[in-house]
Amino acid sequence: MKFLRKIAAPVAALAIGASALAAPVAGASTVKPSDISFGAPASAITPLPVTGNSPDWQTKTQNDPRVKHLNAYSTAMGRNIPLAVISAGKPNAPTLYLLNGAGGAEQNMDWLVRAPGIVDFYASKGVNVVIPQEGAFSYYINWDNPNPAAAPGYLKGTQKWEDFLLRELPGGIEPYLDANDNRAIAGFSMSATSSLLLAEKAPGFFDGVGSFSGCAET
Repeated sequence: MKFLRKIAAPVAALAIGASALAAPVAGASTVKPSDISFGAPASAITPLPVTGNSPDWQTKTQNDPRVKHLNAYSTAMGRNIPLAVISAGKPNAPTLYLLNGAGGAEQNMDWLVRAPGIVDFYASKGVNVVIPQEGAFSYYINWDNPNPAAAPGYLKGTQKWEDFLLRELPGGIEPYLDANDNRAIAGFSMSATSSLLLAEKAPGFFDGVGSFSGCAET
């Protein structure tokens, strides 16, 4: 996708996460992760080691102390979901959930590989940036079909992204990062639609929503 090769330029546009979240937010999220978990267990967060089979995003950032490589377990999907986390480097910081486009990290078309300047941009903004590095072609929603045949080779196993991103991940990663209750979600292309849908599913949970080149239902 040509669009994905040009995403380095719009990194500055994602100041929604830097400016809107780095400053104190009046009436910031009154809805906490436990309020929307519906009893789902919070994701267990564990280190994700770099191996000989690691994807490009890991090998390119393995020596960058600003980027954490983590696993977040999803009970709904029954597997670990890899995360790239650009750390705020301090406690009580807000969190930006940043979603990849269609091919995602599975096709090396994710934020870290195609827009490496994103690390430099956010590292000084005092914001934790959490990027799920799986979910290509999923639209980050819950699928009825537990073994979808679409996009063979990518959609493996259960696809319950709404459950993971709303009900499991925040309750695990935010305490792990010692984050505060200010949070936003943003995406581009495929996930630009997803960010809007997820925010609609959890009114009051996100302080900001970013949708770049998405397909919004108006």
